[in-house]
Amino acid sequence: MKKTIYWLLAAFILIIVSYTLYDKVINPPYKGTVVRIDGNNMLVAADTKIQLEGEPSEDEVQSYMNDSIWFSTSEDQIANVKVGDKVKVSSGDYVETSLPPRMDAIKVKKLR
Repeated sequence: MKKTIYWLLAAFILIIVSYTLYDKVINPPYKGTVVRIDGNNMLVAADTKIQLEGEPSEDEVQSYMNDSIWFSTSEDQIANVKVGDKVKVSSGDYVETSLPPRMDAIKVKKLR
């Protein structure tokens, strides 16, 4: 009986550790600032210290392109997000080869 309980406890701990490692190490969330929104797509720059007031100019957007990712998401997840917001995005593991890269956002959370 004790062995069974130990094995169940070990399996439970293994599941929790695996889930934590996957979310934090293998597939960490992407943090950044929303630079542009186009329909259900948002361009997120890696810098969370960017201060944007209104829509940025094309030159400003181009200056963030090297450290940005386009995220595709659903309308309900992008509804409360606007340009200049700091976000944390959990995404799938598929990256479309383009400049900037494109990924599907699974979860979008506004920071602050």
